[in-house]
Order: sequence, then C-alpha cells, then structure tokens
Amino acid sequence: MLKRGFHNYSLKVTRAILLVSLFALSSQGLAEGISQMGLNQPMYEYDATSSATPSINGLTSPSIASNEKPIFVILKNATEVINVSLCGFDDTEDVGFEVRSESGATLYYTASLTTSTQTNLCSNTFTGALNPPSNFRWSPSDYTGAGAPLGAGIYQVRLFNLSRTGVDQGLFYRYDVTVTPNKSINPDPTVAAGRIFAYHWEFRANSAGSADVTNADLYVLVPGGRPNTSYVWLLDLEDFAGYGYDIIANNKGMDAANTPFSVPTASNTVSPMFPIFFGYPANALPPPTLPPQISNFYFIDSEGVDQTISPGSTTTVQDSGTFRFTSDSSGTYLMIIDANQDGIFGNTVSGTDDVYLTGQMVSGSNSITWNGRNNAGAVLPNGVYQAQLQARLGEYHFVAGDAETSGGGTNNGLAIYGVTTGGTLYGTANFWDDVTGFPSDPAGNGGSTFPNGRMSVVGSDTGTFRHTWGDFTNGGFGNNAFVNTYVHGLAAYINASATIDDTTDDTTLVGLGKTATVSGNQVTFDFYLENFSTTQTLSNVRLTDNLDAVLGAGNYTAAAPTIVGTPTGTGTTLALNSSFNGSSNQQLLDITTAASSRRLGPSGTAQIRVVVTVNNFTDRGFGFANYRNSALISAVNPSSRTVSDTSNNTENPDPDNDNNPNESTENNPTPFAFSMDLGDAPDSSLGTFAGDYETLGVNNGPSHIIVAGVNLGGAVDPDNGTLQNAAASADDTTNTGSADDENGVSTFPVISTATTSYSVNVAVTETVSGSAYLVGYIDFNGDGDFLDTGEKSATVTVSGSNTYAVSFTSLTGLVAGQTYARFRISRTQTQAESSVGSATSGEVEDYTLTITSPPVSTDLRISKTATPSVVLSGSLSYTITVWNDGVNSIASGITVTDTIPTGLTGVTWTCSATGLADCDTTAAGRGSSGTGNVNLTNVGLTVDAAPTAVANSNYLTITISATAPSAMPATNPIPNTATISIPSATTGTDSNTGNNSATASTLVYGLSPDAGRIIINEVLYNQTGSTAAANDEFIELYNAGSSNVDLTTLRLLDGNTFDNDGSGSITGSGTPFNFSTCTSPRVCSGPTTLAPGQYAVVWVGTQVATRNATGATFQAWLGQGANLNDSGDDVWLVDSSNRIIDYVVYGSGGGINGSPPVSLGLWGTMNAPTTGIAVGQSISLTPNGENANDGRCWEITTATGTNTAASRGCTLGTLPTRDTDTNVISGTQRINSAGANNNGVVTVDTVKQLGTVTATGNTFVIPYTIRLGNTSTTVVATNVQVSENLALTFASGSPTITITTAPSATTGCTVNSSFDGTSDFRLLTGGDSLVVSSSCTITFTVTVAYPNAASIPASAQNNSVYASSLATGPNPGHTFPSGVPTQPPSPRATDTSTNSATLPATPNGDIPSPTPVTFPKLGIAKALDRIIPVSNDSTNHTYTLVYRFTLENFGSGTLTTLEIFDDVVTLFSGLSPTNYNTWVNVPANAALLSPPATLTRNASWNGGTTNILNASQSLNAGVTDTVYISFDVTVNPAATAPNNTLRTNTAMARGTGGSSIVTSDTSTNGTDPDDNNNGTVEATDTNNGPDEAVVTPAPFVKLVKEVRNCGPSLASCTGTFGLTTTGKPGDYLEYRITFYNISSGNVAGLVVVDTLNTATPLQEDVYGTPTMDREFQVVCPSAATVNLDKTTTAANTSTLTGSPQVVRMNVNDVAACNVAQIASAQTGSVSFKVRIP
Repeated sequence: MLKRGFHNYSLKVTRAILLVSLFALSSQGLAEGISQMGLNQPMYEYDATSSATPSINGLTSPSIASNEKPIFVILKNATEVINVSLCGFDDTEDVGFEVRSESGATLYYTASLTTSTQTNLCSNTFTGALNPPSNFRWSPSDYTGAGAPLGAGIYQVRLFNLSRTGVDQGLFYRYDVTVTPNKSINPDPTVAAGRIFAYHWEFRANSAGSADVTNADLYVLVPGGRPNTSYVWLLDLEDFAGYGYDIIANNKGMDAANTPFSVPTASNTVSPMFPIFFGYPANALPPPTLPPQISNFYFIDSEGVDQTISPGSTTTVQDSGTFRFTSDSSGTYLMIIDANQDGIFGNTVSGTDDVYLTGQMVSGSNSITWNGRNNAGAVLPNGVYQAQLQARLGEYHFVAGDAETSGGGTNNGLAIYGVTTGGTLYGTANFWDDVTGFPSDPAGNGGSTFPNGRMSVVGSDTGTFRHTWGDFTNGGFGNNAFVNTYVHGLAAYINASATIDDTTDDTTLVGLGKTATVSGNQVTFDFYLENFSTTQTLSNVRLTDNLDAVLGAGNYTAAAPTIVGTPTGTGTTLALNSSFNGSSNQQLLDITTAASSRRLGPSGTAQIRVVVTVNNFTDRGFGFANYRNSALISAVNPSSRTVSDTSNNTENPDPDNDNNPNESTENNPTPFAFSMDLGDAPDSSLGTFAGDYETLGVNNGPSHIIVAGVNLGGAVDPDNGTLQNAAASADDTTNTGSADDENGVSTFPVISTATTSYSVNVAVTETVSGSAYLVGYIDFNGDGDFLDTGEKSATVTVSGSNTYAVSFTSLTGLVAGQTYARFRISRTQTQAESSVGSATSGEVEDYTLTITSPPVSTDLRISKTATPSVVLSGSLSYTITVWNDGVNSIASGITVTDTIPTGLTGVTWTCSATGLADCDTTAAGRGSSGTGNVNLTNVGLTVDAAPTAVANSNYLTITISATAPSAMPATNPIPNTATISIPSATTGTDSNTGNNSATASTLVYGLSPDAGRIIINEVLYNQTGSTAAANDEFIELYNAGSSNVDLTTLRLLDGNTFDNDGSGSITGSGTPFNFSTCTSPRVCSGPTTLAPGQYAVVWVGTQVATRNATGATFQAWLGQGANLNDSGDDVWLVDSSNRIIDYVVYGSGGGINGSPPVSLGLWGTMNAPTTGIAVGQSISLTPNGENANDGRCWEITTATGTNTAASRGCTLGTLPTRDTDTNVISGTQRINSAGANNNGVVTVDTVKQLGTVTATGNTFVIPYTIRLGNTSTTVVATNVQVSENLALTFASGSPTITITTAPSATTGCTVNSSFDGTSDFRLLTGGDSLVVSSSCTITFTVTVAYPNAASIPASAQNNSVYASSLATGPNPGHTFPSGVPTQPPSPRATDTSTNSATLPATPNGDIPSPTPVTFPKLGIAKALDRIIPVSNDSTNHTYTLVYRFTLENFGSGTLTTLEIFDDVVTLFSGLSPTNYNTWVNVPANAALLSPPATLTRNASWNGGTTNILNASQSLNAGVTDTVYISFDVTVNPAATAPNNTLRTNTAMARGTGGSSIVTSDTSTNGTDPDDNNNGTVEATDTNNGPDEAVVTPAPFVKLVKEVRNCGPSLASCTGTFGLTTTGKPGDYLEYRITFYNISSGNVAGLVVVDTLNTATPLQEDVYGTPTMDREFQVVCPSAATVNLDKTTTAANTSTLTGSPQVVRMNVNDVAACNVAQIASAQTGSVSFKVRIP
C-alpha cells in the first residue's frame, strides 16, 4: 500500500464498513459494488490513459505499467453486462468511462454523462440498487467492430472525470462497477461476487485521524505455484488511517533485494504484481495440497571446488559462492544464514543479525549467491555457517506506504487470513519486522514477529497477531515508511552449510558421514567423523545438527549423544555435550571445553550416536513424516585454518576415496521416514467446515506410527498423508498392504436426532504392551470437526484382540444426514484423546454414518392435477399439493419427487409454501425452484391444522410447466405420477401409504401435415336401413391439396382416437379403418393414392349396386350395420401417428366424444338440427373442399332457407349443395353427391391482348385489354379477381411504371381504383360474381419510362395476369413472394392468361401463354456533308448544301415503315432555298463518294415536311444505312441577320417495330448515332445523343476565286490577283480561292474544292504525256488537313497533314481543304498553278 498526497480539497468521507457476510457470497448474484464493498473512500484512480505517475508530498510512487492502472472485469459469457455508476468529486462534474480488451484495445467509450443527466450523483449513498443510464451499461454482445463477436473474458474499465485534467481525471467521490446477467437487472453495490479487480487501487481520505479510518476487507489472488492452483488471502484492515494510499500486492515487499522487513520510503520502491478484489475472486482455483519438493541443496564456492570461501583474503579467489537447490514448483524462497552462530535462524536481537536472502523460486534449478558478508556488508569471521532454506508457495506482501497509523497501538490493526475455496477464513502466520530497518523504533510500535510469525485468529478484531503502529497523528510511525506485512502458504525447509576461511589452505580435510535408522517413533542418527590427514591432528572439532530445521521445533526430544565403539587416531579425544537437544543447543560436542579436548588424531575416526523421539509428525516438504537431515563438522588444522564438511548419507564421508569429502556429490542429506497411518475423512482445504475435516498430514490430521500389535480391527497399513474423500473410503481402497485395513467398526447402530446416548462396538488389537487407549469421535452436528460437546467418547482402556463399546453421552443438537466418525487407538492416552495430531503408536480409522430423524407417526398426502389435453409442442402444467394429515410434524427430510415423462421439454417448476410448510429446509426462505425432474429431499411439513382430504393451512404447492412432445407419444394419454415419502432415516411409518402418490394424465393431440389436404367432405349418417345390407352410411374424403396423398397412411373412425364412444364403430371392432387393410368383410376398389381434386368414399355397409360413387377414385365397403349415431356423432381422420387430419361433429348426445383442444382453433360443431334431415339425406361441406374448420359451413344437402350454410353464418360463400344420386331405396330418394363436387365445378378463364404501343425516346405507352370469363355452364364463379404484377413484368432496366389510364371494366366486374401494378396488383375489388357463361372486359394503359436508352431491354418482356375465384370475399388475388405467382388461400378456381383476345370455348380449354412486349430502337445522325459553290458574283453567292443522314437499327427486330423528316424550307427561309433533291449517292459533282445504300429515296421530296424516303422502307436489326439531301441557298454577304445567322436544325426518323411499337429518334450531329460504340443510342454520346434534339449547323461562307499570271517561270510569282488576267502560251497561271466565314457563329467541317477537268482550256501536256499534270499548292488554315481524291491512281484518297502541301494532280482529281472549325470572320485560301498550252 503506497500513500499519495493530494490537493487540499474539502472532503466528507464516511467510515467504511464491510456490508456483506462472507458466508453469503456464494448465493449472491454477479454484482460487485466497489464503493461499499471496498474502502468507502473517494477513489483517486489517477490518469488512466497516461503512464505518468504523480509525485506528491515528496513521495514518488513506483512506475506502474499501463495495464495495471485500469479496473478489470471478469465476464463469464457474452451477454453479461458491465454497469458503471459514477460521480466526480462533487455533483457538478461530468464523467465518462471506457471499455477495452484485456490487452488494451478500445471497444467502447461513452458519451459524457453530464451533470444534468446523471442519475447516481455524489448525494446517492450507493447503499441500494442502482440504475445507471443505458450508455453506462455495456455487454460484449453490443460490440460489432473488428474481431466481433466477443465472448467471455477479462475486460478493462477506465473511468474519467471529464471536468478535470491530467491525473485529476481519475478523481471520483462515488463509484460502482458491477456485473449483472443482463441489462434488465439493476446492479446492487452492496454485494460482492469477485468479478472486479485491479492491480492497483488508489484512495484518499480526509485526514490521517481516527475519524477518517478505513475498515475493509480486500481479497488478493496469488498463484499457487503448482498447475491449476491459487491462494486467496484476505487483508483485514482495522482502523487504518492515511491521507491517501495505494492498495497493491506482491510476493517480495520492497523492490530492493533481500528486504522483507519495513524500511524508510526514501530510496525504496514497491511494485504491484497480483490482482486485488473486493469479494472472493470468481476465477480463484483450489490451493495446492503439497508443499514444494526441494532436493540437492548445497553450497559451492565460485570456482566449484568446495564449500569454503575466503571473502576476506586479497586473492579475489573464491570470494563468494552459491547455494544451489532444485524445486518441483514455483514460488519464493527465504534463506537465513545463522550469521551469529547461535543456532537460531532469524535471530535479530543479538546485535549481529542473521543474513536474509530472498528471491523468486522457479520450478527446476535455482541458485542463491552469498559473499560471506553480513547485512552491513562486513566479512563474517572464519567459521562454518548453517543456512536454512525456506521454499514457499503463495507468498503475499502488503506494504503500507506512508500510512501513519494501523490500529493506533491498541492491537486492532491489520491482519491477513487465508480463504478456502468455500469462502471460509483460516488463520495463518503473519510476519513483520519493524526493527531491523528501524532499530530506534519507539516502544509500542510494530516490533518483529520473525522468525516464526504470529497466527491470525479468525473472528477476532483485536490481538497481538494484528500488525499495529502509529497514533493517528501525521507524525506516526508509518510516516515516510514502507511498513511490510506478509504471509505465505505451504513451505519446505532444508539446511546446508558454508565455510568462511581466509587462512592459507593445506591438504588437511575433515569428513562426516551420517545414517538414520527408524524404529517406531524413534530415529537413531549415527555420525561418522574422519580426519583425512595422515600426519596432522585436527582440534576444536565441532559437530552441529539443527533438528528444528528437520523435524520442526517442539515436535521431538533428543537424547544425549554417545560414542559408539572406540575412536581411532593418535591423540583422538572427543568431549560430548550432554545438553544437546537439536534446537537451542545444536552442538553434539561440548564446545565449552578446551579445543584440545575435541581432537581427531591423524587418520582418526569416531562414531557418535543420538536417539531422537518424534512426538508430532509434519510434512516438511518431502511428504508427510518424510524427512531429510544434514549435519556439519568443522575443525582447525595446525595452520589455524578451519576445515568443514557437510554430512553425506553414508558411513563413509568420502565414497570415491579421493581424500576430498567436500565434493558436492558427497554432501547428500540423510533421508528417513516413519511408517504412518492417517485418516481419510474429507479434507479439501485448510480449516474446517461442513464436510471438510482436518485429515491430511499437511493440515495436522491424525497420524500414528505403525507399531506391530497396536491397531484397530485386524490390520493396519501405511499411508502417505494425502488420502481423503467424501465417502471416507480412500484408505480402504488405497492399500499398501494386501487387504482393507479399515475394519475396526463393522456396523453402526441406528441413530436419530432424538438420540441422547450412543454406543459403537470397535474391534482392537493390543498385543505389545498389554494395554492401549481407545477414543471415538462423531461429528453429531455435521459442522466439520469433533470439538463440540459430546462429540468425543469416554476413553476406553483396551488390551488383547477384543471388541469394546465406545460410548457417547449427553447428546444434544444432532443434525439429520450423513456425518463422520473417527476412532483412534494409541498406547499414549493423550494422543488418543485428540482428534488430530500425531501419535507414536496405534491406528486411526474414519467412517461415514447417517443420523436419522426421530420416529414419527404421520400421514403424508399428495394430490395432483394436469392440463387435460394439449397439442404437440404446446404448453402444459401439473399442480402438486402435499400436506401432512398425521399426528407428528416432520421438520425436514421429506422427499417429494416427480419424474417428468419422456418427451416433455423445457421443464421448470416452482415450489411455494403456505403456513409452516417448507420446500427446502436447508436453504434460505421457504420456497424453491428448479428445472427437470422434481426431487425435493429436504421438505418440512408441519401437521395441517384440520386434517382432511384437502390441504388447509400448512402445505406446499408445486407447479410444473413443460412443453409437450413434438411427436406423438407412444403412450397417450401421458401419465405422470408424483410421490411423497418420509425421510429414509426416520424411525416410524406413514399410517396411510395409499395417498403417497398421485397420477394425472394429459392427452396429447397433434396436427398432421396432411391437415387441410385431405378433407372430410360429406357424411351420410341417417341411413335407409340398419343392417349391413341396408346400411347406406358413408364418409367422403376429398384431396383439397396440390399433391398426391397416400391413403394407406390414414385411419378413419367415428370417435376420439383415444376415447372411442364404445357404442359401436364404423369398423364394428372399436378400431379405426386402416385404408391399407381391406380383408373380409371389407371390400376395396380403386387406387389408394388420391390426386388433387379426387374423392374417396367409405361405405359403412356392404357392397351393392346402389352404393357406388362412380366419380370416386377409391371406394371401400366395410360390411357393417348402421354405426353412425343419428342423434349425434363425431368422425375423425388421423394419420399413422394418430395426428389429426380432419374432424367433424354433428348433433348432440352421448355418441360425441372429447373434442380436440380449443387451442388448435380448427374445428367447430355442425349444429345441424336432426329434425330437418330426411332419411338417406347427407350433410355436405360447402363450398366443396373448403375446410374453414367452421361447423356452420356444413349443411343438409340441398338445404334451403334457414338450414343453408350461408343462413347459419358460414362466411365462405353461398354456393348451394347438390344431389347427384338418382337411387331410390325402399321408396326413399337418397340425396347426396358422393364422389362428386358438392356444389359443381367452378371455372374462371382469362385472356390478355396488347394494344398499339407508342414510344417517345425511352418512354413507352402500353395499352392492355383483359377478358375474364366464367366458362362454367353450371356454377357461379364467386369473388373473382385478376392480379397484374407490372413490376415483375418490367423488372429489367429499372423503369418508372405509371398507370396513365386507370383500369375500366364492362358490366359484371368492379375495378380497384387503387391498382398500380407495383404494390397493389388487384385489378378488381374481389367481391364480384360471374354467372355462368358470362364475362367482362378490363382495359388500362401503363407508361414504362426507362432511365436511358441503354436500359431498354432488347428481349421481349412477357406479361401474364392471374385470375381466381374464392368462396369468401373480398378476394385478395395472387401474391408474388420472391417474384413467384402464388394463388390466394383455398381458391375455388384459378387461371393464368393466354395471349389472345378470345376466351376459350370450353372451361380452361386454352394453354396459358404470356403477352410479350418488344421495344424497338432506332438511331439517326445528321451531318452537313459539304457546301458546293454554284455562283460567285459580287452581290449574291449561291451554294448547294449537302446533308447526310445515317440510320441504325439498334433493336432485335426489323423496323418497317421507315420515315425521315427534315423541314429545310422553314430552316432556310430568307435564303431562297430551291432545287430540292434526295440521293442514295452523293451527286456526281460532289467532291467525295458515299457508301452504297439499300434504302430508296423519295424523288418528290419538296424540302418541307414530306418523307425523305420512299414508302414502305425497312431496316433489319443491326443494319446501318445512309441517305443524302441537297438544295441550294443564296447568301448576300452584305445582308444583315437573319441571312448571315448560323442556321441549325435536327431531323427526325421513325419506324415501326415489334408489338406494333412506333419508335422515333431525333438526329445527333455527326455520322454515327452511336459514337461511343456501346451498342445503343443515348444522351451520353460524344456529340450529344439523338435523344437530345441537337441541331446540325448550316453555315454561310463567302468564296472568292482570283487569278494572276506568273510568267514562264515557276520560281516566282509576284503579280496581283484579280478576277481576270491575260497570258501567252507557256505562261503559268496561279489561281487562288479565298473563303470567308460571314456567319456570326462557328462553322465546322468546311470543305473547299476545285476540280480541273478536260473542259478546262489549259490542256498542254507540260511533261509530254497524254494526261495533263497539274501542280497544286494547297494552303489551308493551321491544323487543317489536305484531302486528295485521286481518281486515276490505285490509292484513291489520301490525307496530308499540315499546310502548305505541294501535290501532283491529274485530270478530274479533286483537291480539298478540310477545316475542322472556322470561327466567325476567319478566312483561308486554296491556290494552285497551271500552264497555258
């Protein structure tokens, strides 16, 4: 515990007290309130996010790792919840908290819990249930981030005071962290369950005064050192005071080595190691049962030569050495070197302290370095120094840092206890030493408990075992001090020695051997001394043996040593020490005599013997009663050098005979063991409690030296001290001998809680000394010990082989149940008269016995009721009542059992008590609950106030809830029996055992999977005759499902399957009719597989010609007389597992049996009056096969008026039943429709036709016409409906679907105004009826708009509608789950549309087919192909404009009736357009050729709104074609707008595709309707797709052509251009064509051409060839290209980039200047030269 100083806040802190009893922890929930269960002080958690550690008041705390700062929470599953209730240091501060993984990854951080939203503020005392806000509750199941899902584990919780900064963010006044099973349970801060821990708790108080002390219990979890073990230590703080303090735990005290005592805080630090809880840790493991096993303990110098070191010499050789040992477990060690050589380990009062060496012990090899110096660093004098190693498990240190006061000097300070796995405290040795580090300690403070410690006493708040200091003042002893208190668990002790000798070495050595011989409880040690020098005498011989370290102080007595035989060696003399006792006097030789009287002459030897009697046996780390011992010899040689040797386990100190007995292999301890017998009653932990005794050797259990002839019964065998179990039979079954040695007691007489005296016969053997002492122990109250009054018998003196009575008297307080007995025999009376501890002879035996309740006279009664019937997997319950109608009350031990029948699941039960009854006398309260079978074994029943057959005042009610089987049980009804019985140990009887059990049964009903598929459709019970030959009774079944049904799995009967009416049955035997069994007198006809819509008829009578339902697929004749009760009966159809398929009941009276549970909600009663039915007239279900499970839908066949189903309230329709039977029996007309539809067959038919679809861009307007008809000639189609799912039809392409013309219908059908085809699919209201042979027509129009052309599907979109008729309206029509058309429940008729305009001539006489819609797609592009000058006078310029149209069919079918429209008359108004032409090729005088075309032109096109194409043109799918138009316009360059304005327009193309859909497109500027090559026309085309009306420009360009004469040379030409020139033959003429953009806008795609042909007069062959060559120089604007169309060469065309270009031209060649774009007022020119012939 480290103190922290704090800022000067004014605090009011109440004194903390422990609120919950330790014994209640196991029954508490998961809550753990920190503020109340721990120190009720404000918590100063400091900065939970920073590694910085504050230094306050000059005290710097140790560096605390970041993972030690948070609070840790143990969660056992993913649904448990961490709840945080928190306030800052006052009500005005905001707080938050964070959850991290155990390794520190952030999982959750709350939003700030502000002052206005806090529910648990500092004013809340946290003494009751809390209700933190939802964001202050977190469960692993809440987490959805990386690594999800999370589960059980350890999580960090970090708290934040958001109103503060730095380390003060960890300051809180009230706080609680609690685990609950779920978020619906509010946390209780007053309960601790060991789920919350930290490695470092930090708290602050208001002062160090007595008014602000802390009284609290903290639990520390320490590893046990062995696998799967741990220790739990409880730190009990009483009147603990300090301003501020840290709670930490470790196993070493100070960080500095070898400081297990208290020290000043200056220059010292302390580090945390172990988790600290506020309740018993939930993750604690059992403590270890064996101490560490230590071997090979010896000292060796640093050079590995011997056990002698010389730290005071100047050679720096062998200045130190190491103690070495091997351990089988991990833990800590304390090695004490007897530096003052007083024979006491840990002595600190002589001024020369013993040396303490502490450290961590590992499993395996360990070493401890020692330099031969004392605690002050001074070299010890020459001599031999004994060392004791204490190897410890579970060591725990509590260091109080700067804590001024503990207890205030009144023996009520702190103490540490051990805690068992059951939560019980036990005392343990508390160690502290406040003297060594503070030699001037004022009187009255802590002092020292070294070396043996002081045992803490359970239940005592005061005592010298409590570590007390200070006086509640700031300057108390603990001020500026680290005060250390510690404990440890099991430990092992072993000794070795080391020698210090700084004198000159020589070869003189002394050796020591040692042997041990055990006899009874005595061990004889023989010491063999030897001088290995042949010439020198050794003097001042010392022989030391520390028996306390071997056997434990007080456990033995040692006789005076004696010399055996005659010593050898000249001058040998040894003076023995008669005062040797192995404890306070460990010298076997008298060292008070002169050194010369203790000599070993040259080669001298001697044998010394000591006999030790052991009176108490323990486990010193090598097993119970197993020990190891080493002695030490030292002597001085003639050179005054001390030589020494540790004994070797042999008579020869030097087995390898190399004259060096100091080798490590020759210093082996001498082992010895005693043959012991121990008990075997259960002993699972330290301390005692119910079912846990002191038995094991490690717990001081009873042990006996085995001495032949002194034992219980006839035999005894040795034990190892670890045998125990709940049956007290571990020694019986684990024998080192040949037989069970636990045979002293053969039987125990019956004993009850009323017994006041008791005697047990015990067989003994005493054949050694003539007598021994026998004592018995019985734990009559079952509290885990034999210490209570009356639990120890009188002592019996025994001898020989006899049986003696061991008696117990004055018995009170006996507790019924199993308990334990122990018997001990010993020749020493005091040893036998203790239930624990060692005995030097005899044996101990442990047994179980049962204490019963006293004799009673009683009459226990039980009654039971059950849910009478239940459906499969339904809920059922039982109610059990038990009471006592006898004379005597029974306080406890009554057994009430109820074994739940197989198949019931989810069984829970509760037991509630009325009056003085008690469900479980061993538990708190009077109630109880559980799951599964009821097995109450500790019921208490006080006699009922008025004994009767009914419970009155004192009774128990047990309510059992369960879920019925999911499959029909083999036994039905299911019986269930509950029983009650008096306790087995009770003497007496129940006067009436006939009422000790009660049975109740539940009939289980199951609904068959075939329910609703096979229907009982018609019954004739009012027969025309009663004999089998005259009996007309029948039952008709109908397959109303959609799949075949195998009748052989069904059974038909009249009467409940489990409760037949017994007055006759349709089979005559009381058993059902099984369709697979058709033996005489039964006759069957037809297949037993019934297809949908087929009938089966079972005739009860014999087969005759008049009993033949020709329409039935299957018929049976049972050959029985009339068995269906005319006044009332029930008919059942079940499957092979007796699950109900259908059930019909009619009339009233005894013929009707128990009906199915109402919870099934399936069947009603027909309620047809029997007086209204005629002989031979049946009852029929209507509509046929419509099983609404409503008895009102049955009617007397052909009934009228009030007897019809409709009049009786059936909601399925008004269809009349019909008679199809023409038979007249004995003058009586039979009325029924056996084997035929009760109402006739309903049919509906529907067809659908597509109208003319129009398209605009990506939008299509689609008209539909639907006809719905009743094509039946006999039955009305009721509640008709037509369902249309347009969203399913037009799912592709994600269009917008809109009903643009609402549905309308002709007479007979009423349309649904809410129909939209996407969410409401009903075209009709669903309540109309179509009479026979009638129909109606429904029309509507839907608009389907696709988001773009690319989304228009290429394939046909198929559409169907679905018609249906129901018996009950309104008809909801078909639904479309997952896009699958699904008919409405129980349709009378359905149909899927056919793609037709005409209904079929016969009912359902057509084949359904969808109505397809195919969307065509047409694209058009328009480009200005070229401008051709016609005239070029000075006033007007006439041009021929050529436009190119490119058409492409993007659809999947041929487009017909193609049309192109382009109104250039209107476009070019004001420019005198004329000379209109259409072309499939460019005109002959055009500069470029066009590709071939298949379309034909309209030669009569007039430039206006007429079609450019001829009529009836078509374009196949995927085909592209081209058409041209040309016309002339005249431009006046000087004219103003609009003549010089850029003219733009678009053309339109349209055609007719599949489904008669007209598609159209507006032209795109260019030559490709799909210029991004994605297979369709769209608005995202590069030149703006055809779906946007993008105009094609018509430019106005002025051309001027001029000429000049260059003379006879081409080298230069400087003349002036003009419209005319003159020349002579041989001159070169240069022509220049200049163009001007006189428009106000840009002109794109300008082409300037000039053709030289044979008509030109310039025809001289310049090069002497027949063909005139011309040399052209073409000059174009920058970035333009020169196109050549060379008709006379193979390379028809070429493109030359750049300007100017010089090319050779032939006649009819064309030179063109292609200009990408010319801005307004931009100019360019083309020039060429020719020669005059």
